[in-house]
Order: sequence, then C-alpha cells, then structure tokens
Amino acid sequence: MARKQWTYSIRLGVVSIFVFATVLTACVAIGLQYYFNYQQALETAKAQYQATAEQAASELEKLDLRASDVARTLTRQLPLITDTGQINRNTARWFADVLALNPAFYALYIGHDNGDFFELINLEADPQARERLKAHADERWVIMSIRQRQDARQQSYRYLNDKLVTLRQRDVFAAYDPRTRPWYRGANSKRVFKTPVYLFNNNLSGKTYSLRLPGGDAVLGLDVALSSFTRTLVNMPVANGTELYLYDNNGALLASNQPRHQAGPLPSVTPLTLSDDEQALVSKLGPLRVSNELDWPPLDFAIAGQPSGYTIDTLKLISQMTGLQFRFINGENWTGLMALFQQGKIDLLQPVLPSRDNRQRGQLTEPLIQLPFALASRADQDPYTSLSQLQGKTLAVGENWSIIPAIRDSYPTIKLREYASTLDAMKAVVRGDADAVVDNTIVLQYCRHQFFLQALQISQSDTIGLPDSQGSLSLMVHDDQPALLALLNRAIARIPADARQQLAQKWLLDPQSLNRLTATLPYPPLLNPDTREGNLGQFNQDDVQHFFYTRSLGERGAMNFAAVISQPMITGAAADNALLAAGITALCMIILLPFAWLFANPIVRPIKQLEAQSHHVRERRYDRVSRVPTRITETEKLADSLYQMAQAIGQHEKQLEALMEAFIELIAEAIDGKSPYTGTHCARVPILGMMLGDAASLSSDGPFRDFSLDDDKKRREFRIAAWLHDCGKITTPEHIVDKGAKLETIYNRIHEIRTRFEVLWRDAQIDYLTACQANPHQQDELRQRWQQRQQQLQEDFAFIAAANQGSETMSEADKNRVREIGAHTWQRHFDDRLGLSPLQSRQLGPSTTELPVTETLLQDKPEHLLAHEHTTEYDPRLGIRMQAPEWRANLGEVYNLTIERGTLTPEDRFKINEHIINTIRMLDSLPFPEDLAKVPQYASTHHERLDGKGYPRQLTAEQLEIPDRILAVADVFEALTAADRPYKDAKTLSESLAIMKAMVADGHIDGQVFALFLRSGVCLRYAQHYLSESQIDVQDLDAYLPSSPGYS
Repeated sequence: MARKQWTYSIRLGVVSIFVFATVLTACVAIGLQYYFNYQQALETAKAQYQATAEQAASELEKLDLRASDVARTLTRQLPLITDTGQINRNTARWFADVLALNPAFYALYIGHDNGDFFELINLEADPQARERLKAHADERWVIMSIRQRQDARQQSYRYLNDKLVTLRQRDVFAAYDPRTRPWYRGANSKRVFKTPVYLFNNNLSGKTYSLRLPGGDAVLGLDVALSSFTRTLVNMPVANGTELYLYDNNGALLASNQPRHQAGPLPSVTPLTLSDDEQALVSKLGPLRVSNELDWPPLDFAIAGQPSGYTIDTLKLISQMTGLQFRFINGENWTGLMALFQQGKIDLLQPVLPSRDNRQRGQLTEPLIQLPFALASRADQDPYTSLSQLQGKTLAVGENWSIIPAIRDSYPTIKLREYASTLDAMKAVVRGDADAVVDNTIVLQYCRHQFFLQALQISQSDTIGLPDSQGSLSLMVHDDQPALLALLNRAIARIPADARQQLAQKWLLDPQSLNRLTATLPYPPLLNPDTREGNLGQFNQDDVQHFFYTRSLGERGAMNFAAVISQPMITGAAADNALLAAGITALCMIILLPFAWLFANPIVRPIKQLEAQSHHVRERRYDRVSRVPTRITETEKLADSLYQMAQAIGQHEKQLEALMEAFIELIAEAIDGKSPYTGTHCARVPILGMMLGDAASLSSDGPFRDFSLDDDKKRREFRIAAWLHDCGKITTPEHIVDKGAKLETIYNRIHEIRTRFEVLWRDAQIDYLTACQANPHQQDELRQRWQQRQQQLQEDFAFIAAANQGSETMSEADKNRVREIGAHTWQRHFDDRLGLSPLQSRQLGPSTTELPVTETLLQDKPEHLLAHEHTTEYDPRLGIRMQAPEWRANLGEVYNLTIERGTLTPEDRFKINEHIINTIRMLDSLPFPEDLAKVPQYASTHHERLDGKGYPRQLTAEQLEIPDRILAVADVFEALTAADRPYKDAKTLSESLAIMKAMVADGHIDGQVFALFLRSGVCLRYAQHYLSESQIDVQDLDAYLPSSPGYS
C-alpha cells in the first residue's frame, strides 16, 4: 500500500506562502531598488557630464566659427584699405573693437602683395604676449607695420594705450615677409582659409584664419593663440576629475585642461671665443630664419606649434655658444620649406641628408647626428631587413625626401609612393597601400609608439642597403655664406659629448621622458573615427572603465574635442546612496513580515468554496459553476475568473471542433506554398517601395521634380511591379537557396563521405587483425600503426567536415589538403547502378567496371556534371547579358569542398541569379495593358547597377528610371535587415546603412534616392514597424548620407 503523502492545512499553506512571497518580494525589491538607484544615479551623472562636455565642445566650436565669421565680416563689410591701397585710418579702431569684443583673438592684420604689412596685437590675449613684445604694463595694444623704405624694409612697433594713443615706438630691420607665410599663400576670396597650428611671427603658437580682400591685392589674417583654447578648457565648469582635450586627427594635442610637463633646461655649454670677424658676422646677420618641420618627431617637429626635437635643441646650444639668433619658421611641409630656402626666404634648412641633390642646393655643415635607417612593415607579415627584399614591391617614403634618388638609382624596380609625412606613410602600410616604409630607426620607433601603430613591426639591421653616410643629418646654408658655414661647423665640433648624451637621452633613448615632453592624446580608443559621433561612450584602459564624449570641430573636422572621466568619479556617490536606500527598505520589510498571519483568515474560507466549484469544472459540467461571494477583491477576481474560465472552456471546446476542420484545410493550402523565405520579402519590398515612392512623389528636389505617383494608374503600376519583382524565384530550387553546406544538395552528402571513412576505418582494423595473426610477435608495433591510422582518419574526416561548412575564405593549403585526402582509395564491392530511378539509369547507362573497384575517397565523376535542361541562349529582344556556366550543376565532391568562399559554386550562384531572368521571361509573356506596360521593366531592374555592372542586362544609369532605382534601394535594405533568412543573421540599422552608403560610392545604388530614404523619415518609420528593437541602433542618420549624389 502506497504511503500517504504528507499534507497541511490551507491556513498554514497560505501563511507560509505569504511569508515566503513577502520575503522573496522584499529581497527582489531590495535588489531592484539598489540596481535601479545605481543605474539612475549613473544615468543622471552621465547626462550631466554629457551636457557639460557638449557645452565645452560648443564653446570651442563657437570660437572657431566666430573667427571665420569675423574674417568674412571684416573683408566684406568694411573698407579696410583705401582705393590707393593704403590702410584705412579707421582700420586700427575697427580691429581694436573686434579684438576687445573677442578676447580670445590674439591679432588682426593685413598683408599686401608688395610685402607691406599692418597688424594690431591684443596684449591681453596671451599671458606671454607682453614679455615677447617687450610691452609695458600701461600699454594695451601693439601695431606692427612693415613698409619699404628706399632700399630697405623697415619694421615698426607702436605701443598704444587703451584709447589707441601712441605711447612709444621702436624700429627694427624687417626680416618678416608675410607673402611667405602659409596663411597668405593659402588665402582666397571665397572661403576662409585655416592653417594648421604653427608658430606665429612673435614665437607664439596658434591658428590663423585668412581671407583675401576684395580687389585681390591684400589678405586679412586673424590669429587665435592656442592659449585661448587652453583657457576655454581650463575655465569650463566640469565635474571633478574630468579631462578635456583638443587634438588633431593624428592624436597630437592642441590644448587641454591638464597640466603639461615642461621641458627641462638645456645642457650647459661653454660659449666660444669669437674672433673679431666672427663677432662682426654675428652682429651683421641678425636673427637667422631656420626651417622647422611640423611632423618629423622626435628629430624636428612642433608641439602645439612650438619647435621641438633633437635638432631644435642642438640649434639652441649652438646659439648659446656663438650668439647667433635663430627664428624658426614652420607651418609648411618639407617641400614648402625647401622652396622657401631656394627663394632665399629661409637662411638655414635642417635637418638634411648628404644627398647629391642637397649638395647642389647649398653647403652642408658637419653632421649633427648619425642615425641608422630601418624598414617598418605589417606585423602579420614577414619582416623586411633590406631594400633588396622589396624589389617589385611598394615602398612608402616622405614626400621629396633626399634619399629618394639614391633608392631609385640602386633599386629601380622598387615602386616608390610618396606621402606628406612619415606618419602618413606608416598609416599607408597599416592599410595595405604599401609593403613597407623607410626612415630613420628612431623616427619609426617614435611614431609607432606615440600614435599607437602596434600593427607595424620595425626591422633593425646593420644596413638596409643605403650608404652609411646617408644617415647623417646636417644644416644647409646658402652658397654665399662660407663664413657662417665655418662658424656653425666650429660650434658643432665643440658641442661637449655629455651635452650630446643628454639630448639623446631626452629625445632618442628614454621613451618615458619623450612621452612627458610630447603632447599626444593618452587614450588610443579616442582616435577611432567611429567615436567622433557626438555620443557618450565607454572604454577600458589599465583596468579602469572610462566614460568619454567626442566631437569633431570646425567645418572640415580638422580638430577634435574629447572629454574623459573615470567611472569611479561618477558612480562612487551613487553607489553609497543606493546601498543606504536599500538598507532602509530591507529594515521596513522585515518589520512588516509578522503581519502576514493576519491575512490568512479572509483567504481560507472563499478558497475552500472555490475548491467545491472546481469539481464542476473537472467533471466538465460548466453550467453548474457559480460565482463565490467574497469581500476580498483579489479572491473575488479569482472566483470571477474561475466562473469565466469555465464558460470560456465550454466555448473553446466548440471552437476547437470548428478549428480542427479549418486547420486541415489550412495545412492543405500551406503545402502549396513553396518556400517560407520569399513570402516576407515579397510582401515587405512593396511596402517599403511604396513608402519611398510616396516620399519621392512629394519631393521637388533634383531628379524627383518631375516624378509623381499621384496618378492612380502610375501608383498601381508601380505597386504591381513591386509585388512581382521576385516572381521568378518560384523556379529557384530550394536546396540551392538554403544551401548551408558545400556538399548539400537535396541532402547533405557528407554522410556518404563519412561512410567511406567508416569503410577505411574497418579496413584498417581488418589489416591490423590479419597482420597480428600472421606476425603475433609484432603485435605491439602493429597496434601502434593501427591506432595511428585511426587517429589520422579521425583528423582527416574532421577536416573534411569543417571544410564542408564553408567560410569567408579557404586557403590554397586547405584546398590542397582536401585533394590529398580525396586521393586516398577504398574498395567498392557493390554495383553503383543498382537501385537508381529510371531517369538516372538512362543518364548513367550500365556499369563498365568489374567489381571490386578501387575508387578515390573524394570524387569528381563525369556524372556529377549536370547539363542544362533548357537552352541558355536568350532571346536578344530581352537584352539578357548574363553568361551562363558550362554546366547546370557540378556536384563533384572535391570541386564543392574546395569552394573558396561560402558554400555556393559558380553554378549555384548563377542558378540563384537566374531568378531575375525567369521574372523577365514570365512577365514578358503576359499581355499587360497600356497602363501597366512598364511593370516588366520596373520588376526586373532591381539587380541592375548605376555603373552598368549589374545583372541581367547590365543597364547603365541613363537606362534606369526613378522607379527602378527606388525598388533597388528597397530590395537591398529589406534583404539586409530581414530576420527570416536561413543563411544569414539580420543586420542592424547602422550596419545596413553603412553597407548601402558604400554601395552608393561603388555605383551600385542611386545616391539621391538613398539620401531621400534617410532624410524623408522613411528609413526610421519602416524600421520602427518591421525591425526588431535590437536592430534599431541609430537615430541620427546624417552620418550615412552619401558625400556625393553618385550617378545620375
């Protein structure tokens, strides 16, 4: 007799359940409260942080835009120069008013085509301005002017008070020529020109905004010192611990609210004892104009416009030793600096290599330093240690670099590709545009480390195939300065060895010292272009989670703003507050638990009555079920629910009887349906096409001006074409559309292959047993061979099975292994012509081989080649230009297993693409009335491309009308975002739009239709109705607008 199950009273059960539920609910509530309080605090802090970051970015952008607006207003609204070309007497007052209203502006000036110059400097715009211009405390403005005086150019400084009254004046020889400066040469009359950060005439760094004045013989310039950007960032009311950065696209810092490490003092050197002639030479020369590259670190470059690097410090030592004064000129690339030297507008060009061409341009000093060359290449490839290994390959070099002729002479088959800087050349190698880049070893090492180019490797060797002398760096002086050359050589020779070692340690040998001296963005994730979208994001660095906000500034995104804060700075207080609230809630819940017993009485009695009613339901006597009266709302609802449930079950029984009959009919209809994978696509493309067609009909822009679907006939014609656009897929075999493995036809033939492996497995076992019987004393050795054979068979089959699944690409080595495995043989003892269908028997004919027959493990048999069942010659009237493969299908096992990409053979792909040909044939045979005459055209062109590379007709842009282009966009978007395909996952909105933007650039789809799709709201409306929430990962679609309208 079965033991009676233990039971308990309903009162005890209700109370126990209530107590348990209360405790459980309290625990869940406490946990949820903590979680949501934490999240709410986090989101609140993030929102406040984002608003602050947005404000900082907006302030910087306003400064940039305000500078451009001021330049345009001054040139177009005010007569800054008179008809005779002189400076208007009111210009100084106008400039002062503008600079006073915009304290971030450093100076306003006008440069003339004849070299004259007029500049008003705001002494309060930069804390270093007074010191550099030798201004007094009571002086507010400085006017610097340059004019031609007889045979010399005179430069005057007039110091003015706040009322523009001249307090004093000093004159010097004018070495400054505005016509050589980048702001002057880049200016035009249509658009404000913006320089990169460079060194101003008075040794301050910043950006210049310039615009040519009406008449074309003068240029207006406006300087914004970098200190203005720094003050803006420092004064921003950001949360404690927030780091603000302004940087260029290479990650070089322009400004920050973080303290910058100051370079230490130069090594001490002993001044030379100069002869009388040398002293006279130094006095006569005055400040020498010296070139300074912006981007050749760590030898010669600029940090926020200030000259820096090994050779810069070396020149400063020479200045201390000789008394020579150097004024650095930057803002130009190497080509521009060489041109200025040849024009006599730069006195010293540095650092230069001792090439043949350089020796013809001027005289070279003794080397400042000797550095070896190296080659950098991708880390995932074999390294290059010599230029001889690059014969026939592409080598990236700096533009117009002196070693280019030497490389061309010694290695004529190397393809040289020049780039603006070494950094650009290294990035080209990372992209795969070049095989390697050549430069001095220290330059390559610095750029790789400082700009996060970890994908590159640097190969160092004794020599890369260039003469050792090519690695020396010197100064170049003009041929007419032999005395200056001699003095420089004397100073270079007298630089102490310990001073050279200190400079090398500072710039060349100590990466940590170099990191402190150079200004580079400290967070590599911020250099990712995808982060510059104006959104708040996260990254992890050094095991610390950070939040960041980035935004591109300026009209061309030449500057970028970033705000960074670590997660503990945001969430620390929020976590404490959430834990306190959770503790208080837990205490309250514990106090309320004893009251649970009081709720049992009102529940027990009506539940017992409901138990009696449930017997009627169990006995299916639904008409006898009645409502149980109770004053408890929940129990009353339960009683009412029981009553309604009984009535519903009774009604449901009747409906099930009718449903069963209808369901049988539904199954019969469903059998007629061919594929579950085309119905949704064929239904959604018309929906999306009509939405986009309506948007085009409402638009009056460009090509849509004459397009309209307001006419019911046109609308019907377009809608029918959309519904029929894939009707030809009814002829496409499902096993090809759904082909998920290479050997799959109507079934997966990997099972046949596995059976053959099973045969080989058993053959190996039989061979082992036979050999053991014949040679029992070798049983251990034979067992080892047998086990090795079994292991090899397992590995070979696993490899074949993996190859059968397909991949993005299949290497030639893998293909060869498939062929090697397939070449193994096995014995077939049964006739492969038995059990065939009559059709197969006729096709194959009788067997001509005697059994048993030896066959390869994988086979490409003649019977695997299936001929076309119908002619592939198409009626010329249809305009079909698709080339059919030789065979309708190739079922060869080796042929299929060595498919390089995916699982489809060329024959399979043609069969899928052939659906559009069948669409054309089917629709062409229908007698459409006149108002539907274009249905065949619209329905058959969605696979054509604007560049003429589509199929099946290879139509060009001129042959495709607006409806054709609309359906092409709708077909692509639906296919990318569809979630019901068996062979792919649905793409997100951002992934789909990025792909379609690339398709516009490739001439695949129409850029103006795609832009209308984004701007009209059709994209988001469709996505909200037909895409899952997880797919809709972007709301701002402007980033996906094509940069050009594409074909028309």
